[in-house]
Amino acid sequence: MIRNPLGWAQLMLMGGWKRLWAVAGLTAAGIIVCSVMIYRAMSPNLSAFSGSAVGILLMCEAVLLFFIASGQIKKALLRDFTTDMITSHRLSAMSGYTAVLGYVTGPIMQILSISAVIWVAMHVFLSLSGPSVGYGWVSTLAIPSILYAIMLCAAATLWSLGVLIGLSTRGKAGVMGVVVFLAISNNTSMFKIVPGLYVLFPLTEIVTNNIATAGSIAFDARALLASALIQTMLTLVFVIAAARKFHRDD
Repeated sequence: MIRNPLGWAQLMLMGGWKRLWAVAGLTAAGIIVCSVMIYRAMSPNLSAFSGSAVGILLMCEAVLLFFIASGQIKKALLRDFTTDMITSHRLSAMSGYTAVLGYVTGPIMQILSISAVIWVAMHVFLSLSGPSVGYGWVSTLAIPSILYAIMLCAAATLWSLGVLIGLSTRGKAGVMGVVVFLAISNNTSMFKIVPGLYVLFPLTEIVTNNIATAGSIAFDARALLASALIQTMLTLVFVIAAARKFHRDD
C-alpha cells in the first residue's frame, strides 16, 4: 500500500491512517456497546447469545466485503473519470498492474479495517460460547478464519472484475449486479441449473448454511479447493485485462 502511489492517494482521499484507525476503533466500540446492551436487555443464555452474535457478524462481514467494498471501488473509478484524474494516472510512469492494485486496495482500506475488527469479534464470541459438539477449541476458533479466507478469495475475484468493468465503462458500471445475482441464486435452484456454478462460487451456500449454526461448519473440501483455484485464475485474468485496459481507452 505504501509503495503503491494510486492506492496511497485513494487512502489519503478517505482520511488517511488516522481515519482508518478511528473507524476501526469506533467499530470495536460499537460492537461492544451493542452486545452489552442487547445482552443486558434480553438476558439470554451466554452460549446461545454468542452463537447468534457470530451469525450476525458473519452476515455483516459478507455485506462489507461484497456489497460495500465493490461500491467503493466503483465510486473511486467514477471519481477519477469525472475529474479526469485518470488521464494523469495514465500519463505517469505507473504500470497498469500497479494501478489495478491501487484501485483494488486503496478505496476499501477502511472496509478491510472494519472487517478485521469483526473477525476478531467473532473469535471473542466463539470463545465465550465454548467449543461446539464434536469440535475442539482449536477447530471452533478456526471457523471464522476459514470463512473469512473463503470470503476474501471470492471477494478478490469480484473486486478485480469490478475494476475491469469500471475501466471499460468509465466508472459508470460496477460489479454489483453480479453480487446481487449470487446472493439471490443461493435461494433458488440456480446452482443446480447452471453447471459448475456451485464449484465456482460455493461461498454463498457455505455462509448461509452456517449462519444459524455459527459454531459448526461443513463443506466439500475438494469443491472448496477447486473453487479457490478457479477464483484465483479468474482474478489473475481480470487483473491482466484491467491492467491492459488502464492504458487503452478504446
